[in-house]
Amino acid sequence: MRSALATLVLALALPLGAAACDSGDDRPPYWSFIQPAIIQPSCSTARCHSKFTATQGLRFDSIRDSYTYLVTGDLVIPKDPEDSRLMWLLRGEETLRMPPDGPLPRKDIDLIEAWILGGALESEE
Repeated sequence: MRSALATLVLALALPLGAAACDSGDDRPPYWSFIQPAIIQPSCSTARCHSKFTATQGLRFDSIRDSYTYLVTGDLVIPKDPEDSRLMWLLRGEETLRMPPDGPLPRKDIDLIEAWILGGALESEE
């Protein structure tokens, strides 16, 4: 009986362990995905970077405008996430963490870092 129970526990645990170990993220590292899926719902809120407030002059409600603002300023330095202020803000390495209500999930921050490492492309070309 104990052997059957151990086998059942092992059979149930293996798929869960495999899922937990799978750290691959198959989401595309392009601004055309990141902006509407991560940035807009988290940062383009009524009190942050929307057309109503545009905190620090930055609006995240437009894919094109926000992309241009990020990559032409010092917020995103393509292929260099360590010197990109956006990463400092998302990681909370500056005085403020963005978004201020709570950090983005680690997986989302990692995807944004992968986007920057890949050259901060606007879309898949």
